[in-house]
Amino acid sequence: MPKTTLYILKMDCPAEEKLIRDQLQKMPEIKQFEFNLLQKEFTVTHQLADVANIQKVLASLGMEAQ
Repeated sequence: MPKTTLYILKMDCPAEEKLIRDQLQKMPEIKQFEFNLLQKEFTVTHQLADVANIQKVLASLGMEAQ
């Protein structure tokens, strides 16, 4: 299963982690997440062909992912 690490410059507190978690848990293709708030890294294990949908969800929360 693919693992993708995204960098989210605006993610730096547990409240933002919760926002992301609440939105992405709704997607059945996403199997697991890992957050590193200090490094601003979000690693997701998924069954998606690409991460465009994840990036759209993050953008809707005001958190652009690289």
